[in-house]
Amino acid sequence: MTRVDGSVLLVGSVPGDDAEEVMRFCSSELGDRLSAIPDGETNMRRAWINVLAATIYDNNESIETINRPLPIDLDDPEEWRGKDGGWIPRGYTDHWQFQVRDGAELRFDHLGYADFAIESYQVFKKLRKEGMVSADQRYTLFRKGINRNILPVGVEIIVDGYRAKNGTNTMSGRDITFPDGRQLYLEGSAPPQ
Repeated sequence: MTRVDGSVLLVGSVPGDDAEEVMRFCSSELGDRLSAIPDGETNMRRAWINVLAATIYDNNESIETINRPLPIDLDDPEEWRGKDGGWIPRGYTDHWQFQVRDGAELRFDHLGYADFAIESYQVFKKLRKEGMVSADQRYTLFRKGINRNILPVGVEIIVDGYRAKNGTNTMSGRDITFPDGRQLYLEGSAPPQ
């Protein structure tokens, strides 16, 4: 391989069965034009943030699950999720919905992103050792979400978002404003203003 020119940056999901398949495909098809190699957000992460709904929010005792995606109907010709994809929303009107329980303290100690990154990075190192990935290329790591370093327990924040139309205590968060004025865009359903 020649020197990496970095003219291509892939962000987000790339179709593939696993990180190795995605990395091999990206490397073989785009080669040194890639500044960094993604893992493709495969397996459970293929539905991006919904993996948190299915694995973290739905199992949190401080959160009540108000709505789950529709069950899989393999007889429906419009069904695309597959037998193990029942946690993936089928469309815009079929989605996870949660509400913080009254008086509950909401805390997320482990979202799993670091585990995904460590696992994928091992694949990246293996492919680099094989020569499939250039020594100049980097592993793409985009950590979405909020962790305890960004938002420590006890910090008062302002969350801008949109309350549910039905008047319940559910909302779609758009951004967070910290006491010092810094803002963190949450990539919610509404763009920042």
